[in-house]
Amino acid sequence: MTNTYRLALIGFGNVGQGLAKILLDRSSWLEERFDAKFVIVAISDMHKGSCYDPGWEIGLIF
Repeated sequence: MTNTYRLALIGFGNVGQGLAKILLDRSSWLEERFDAKFVIVAISDMHKGSCYDPGWEIGLIF
């Protein structure tokens, strides 16, 4: 049974975008290796604003 982790990113600069990119690029490996699926459901950034959508695709946030 795959565990699903719902993530909210606070800040979407270099580190937040880097993490999102890793989760996007390595999602199948993470699921196979750790039996885990990561879903970004919210992003909050002081300069770019905030958004919440539990159903979006990670690739759409770039």
